[in-house]
Amino acid sequence: MKLSNVTQPKKDYTKSLQIHNTLNKKLWNGHQIKPTIHKKLLHIYNQFVKDTEIDVKVVDVVMMGSSCDTNFTNLSDIDLHFIIPFSEASKEYQLMVANCKLWNNAHNIKIYGHKVEINPQTKTNPFISKDAAIYSIQNNKWKRQPVEHEITTKMRNQINIKCQQYEQQIIAAKKHKSWKELDNIMKSIKDKRKNGVVKDGEMSIDNLVFKCLRNVGLIEKIHDDSFAIHDEQQSL
Repeated sequence: MKLSNVTQPKKDYTKSLQIHNTLNKKLWNGHQIKPTIHKKLLHIYNQFVKDTEIDVKVVDVVMMGSSCDTNFTNLSDIDLHFIIPFSEASKEYQLMVANCKLWNNAHNIKIYGHKVEINPQTKTNPFISKDAAIYSIQNNKWKRQPVEHEITTKMRNQINIKCQQYEQQIIAAKKHKSWKELDNIMKSIKDKRKNGVVKDGEMSIDNLVFKCLRNVGLIEKIHDDSFAIHDEQQSL
């Protein structure tokens, strides 16, 4: 589905985007993770392994995303990834994805308001941002430290235009009662985010578009509307 031309955005979707001079002080002392946080994250991961009965060789357990970077917000999750020596196409990896989805949906574990989510990651994942901050929870040290970020006025305008276009598409798809249109919109958002992160890193326009859409509730709305329309059409 192509994005149509729009006029100047009517609202600022980028208000939720933040850049700080420090890491989240609830979780970090400077650039060192707080011992209580580190201990708790290890405990959560070990409980996850026990609950899911995962029996694979894990290369590392790392923390990624905005909670270990300077672009965190109150909405940021704490993303724990366990790195495994399988390809994304392997049955082992797909099983890990399914186990994680079930576990994440069944739990609502938070650390100072930040939800903890656990997911698998391949050892050579080509879609990890080239400048993503990565902290090894397993070894208690940085694998890649945060870099300086900036969101310019021009970037905010580009993000707002794309967000408004997507919101218009979501409204139209719901009006058409088309869960397929909604699923295609979601696929477009995710694919562009993935490609943007690989090409331009964390501050890629399409990665920030995804974050803004998520922060204002539109990602959740796509999922909810798609399921509701699909269920209605399958019902008598």
